[in-house]
Amino acid sequence: MSLQAVSFGAEALTPQAEEDAEDGQWKLAKYFKLHLHPPHLTAQHGLDLERERVVSLATRLTNLKLALPFNVPLSQIYSDFLGYLLQHTQSYFEDHIIDGKRIWQQYKPSMEVVLAHPNGWGIREQAFLRLAAVKAGFTNASDAPSRVHFVNEAEASVHFCTLYSDIGSQLKARPGTTFAVCDAGGSTVDTTVYSVKSLNPIRLEETRASDCVQAGALFIDQSAEKYLRKVLHEAGLAQEDVDEYATKGTKDFELHSKRAFKDVTTDQSIEIAGTRFNNTAIRARRGRMTLPGSEVKIFFDFCTNQILESVNSQLQGSSVSHILLVGGFGESPFLREQLKQRFGPMGCDVTITSERTSKAVADGTIIWYSSNNVVKRTPGTHTGSKFSFLTSLKPKITRDAKLFNGPQAPL
Repeated sequence: MSLQAVSFGAEALTPQAEEDAEDGQWKLAKYFKLHLHPPHLTAQHGLDLERERVVSLATRLTNLKLALPFNVPLSQIYSDFLGYLLQHTQSYFEDHIIDGKRIWQQYKPSMEVVLAHPNGWGIREQAFLRLAAVKAGFTNASDAPSRVHFVNEAEASVHFCTLYSDIGSQLKARPGTTFAVCDAGGSTVDTTVYSVKSLNPIRLEETRASDCVQAGALFIDQSAEKYLRKVLHEAGLAQEDVDEYATKGTKDFELHSKRAFKDVTTDQSIEIAGTRFNNTAIRARRGRMTLPGSEVKIFFDFCTNQILESVNSQLQGSSVSHILLVGGFGESPFLREQLKQRFGPMGCDVTITSERTSKAVADGTIIWYSSNNVVKRTPGTHTGSKFSFLTSLKPKITRDAKLFNGPQAPL
């Protein structure tokens, strides 16, 4: 039986979709992006994708649900999702552009697609995404190599920053400036250091291979959820109530408290139940539970510590004047403050854009394709061939042997 995707993105999280999912026994594929991460990234958190479990030094992450529902192939999930994006892009274009339907049909056959991905992804992941784009209907297999393009998220972000932030004008006024871009997203955080090599137009060079750590915002959500489940269970609530309140509380935390949290001095209030629910033992009143600021900080610590170390490793040996913080997680006041405290004393300013940084990758991808300001990149991997050669041979062997300088040398 072929399984069909029924709802995507934010639409899948609406109250109506949740009711339909309960009635129709649908299941949510929430963290499917993690399944495409290369082994060196999943190893950082000990992600066990098949057993729906995370084993990590951070014990708060042990219940992260990762297995794909109904054993649906990852390739189908990606192609379905890309197909949904294509369908809605076409619909929006045709509805908002004069003569849009004719224009779309005329130019669709030659359309080029640019996909952004984490810095830690490489050729294997790009090949997977290219095939998914073909199955989704963006192009055909023969044209895909020339019409489906890829850019890492940090490079897309730096193009966004040079156009939309004050740093763009500062860089143009100061050739030779070295700066870092920290793209903090949902699952990964990418950091790259660039040097300005020329102006008008601006040209950038990577000073070293970029770094990618699996320390995105979703791990904070999961840490909060585990805490809520523990507190609610210890308060003696029925398991059904624990599940309902923890789920509702985690969603409210993700939408509000996580984004507002700045330091331990301020407690956070989250909605876990209806207004008739009260429980003084867990500081819950009229359906809202108060989380101590010190506890919320613990939700963040494992991720922010990794990010700080990643950024620090990138800054070593470079005179970096600015850190550009972008991405959805980059809008966190707590993360920004942690970066300022760590790198401010080193003479490094932490800068954000005037635009919402959560769209930095999407907008930056198009800017990258149009301008491509980065002229030199540092490879993150090395390739080569192994071969053996003899440094000395016994006389009776060398008498008639032919010697080769290369992998064909006799062994």
